[in-house]
Amino acid sequence: MEIIIQTTLPVFLLVFCGFALGNFQNIETRSISNLTIYLLTPALIFTKFLQNPIEINIIIQIAFFIVGFYLLNIFITWFTTRLLKMDKILAHGFTLSIVLFNAGNMGIPFISFAFGDEGLSMAIILLLINVCITATIGVFIAAGANSKPVQALKQIFLLPNIYAITIALIIKYFTIPVPNFIFEPLNMLGDASIPVSIVLLGIQISQTKFFSRSYEIFLASGLRLVLGPIIAFFLTRIINCTELMQKVLIIQTSMPTAIYALLFATKFDAKPDFVSSVILTATIASSATLSILLYLLN
Repeated sequence: MEIIIQTTLPVFLLVFCGFALGNFQNIETRSISNLTIYLLTPALIFTKFLQNPIEINIIIQIAFFIVGFYLLNIFITWFTTRLLKMDKILAHGFTLSIVLFNAGNMGIPFISFAFGDEGLSMAIILLLINVCITATIGVFIAAGANSKPVQALKQIFLLPNIYAITIALIIKYFTIPVPNFIFEPLNMLGDASIPVSIVLLGIQISQTKFFSRSYEIFLASGLRLVLGPIIAFFLTRIINCTELMQKVLIIQTSMPTAIYALLFATKFDAKPDFVSSVILTATIASSATLSILLYLLN
């Protein structure tokens, strides 16, 4: 019970702070989002990787896990949309809501609170791989699989995270010393990434509009929060990972729907109101599901 209080409560208190602020003040989230994406998160990735390097076999295990996770999620979601005879546009929004999970501005803080720097290093590797997959799979789903692969791949290289981990790998491999006057400011920026990301999530939730089709919303939210840990559990048994890695992978892939799902749905008109409603519903419900999952894993 103590680990649940120490982990879940701080995260959702910060989400609530952002939600309350978003309701009392007209906050422009794009600037905060850009600050997080282009400065704070890359600094977190760079510093935490250098402090807690990950072996190549662990990176390969995580890569196999996340690819398998996406494939199974997409197949099950596709089958569900066909079974319920959803129209094409709703099916795309429904799929986005389930397949894309919030590994970043909720998953990273949650793992940090629950498992410390060792677990955080694994979570960062998953986040990086997830960013690459989201930039391609997310676009294909939202656009009805009509986007050109080159256009989707370009999105990966517009984000600085991949460069942060590349530079960190080079520094670690060639044992290049990083002066304290450079590392410490980056470390401070990285530490700021976690609370800012959670507060930003709360502000973004406060600006969502609730969609009228409640049945599909609750179904998508339930599948996102329940299907994720079930698939993750079986995949972690297949890749034969350590107990800590199993916990990290299960928890991180059990997060509510990612904000990126709403960005893609808005850009390609794939039921953005529906997706935003699922984000709101799943985030609220995850306070209970993540607490239960954390209790079961410990």
